Amino acid sequence: MDWDHMSDHSPDLSLVVPVLDEQDAIPVFLDRILPVLERIGRRYEILFVDDGSTDATAEVIETAAQSNPIIRLVRLT
Repeated sequence: MDWDHMSDHSPDLSLVVPVLDEQDAIPVFLDRILPVLERIGRRYEILFVDDGSTDATAEVIETAAQSNPIIRLVRLT
């Protein structure tokens, strides 16, 4: 996938994923959902909304976002 191309345009699909203390589930979720989104053939983004996690959920998402710009994080307190 040409990630630079994806980041230059608005997504056709925004997948909003609420999370709370899901540090172990995030990598598994991404491993499963990214191939599905790829097959759709549309521009997309994954927006994680962290609802005040007390574990490393935000850090896991931020790490994933560093290598994949379609992943975004909103942190709520």
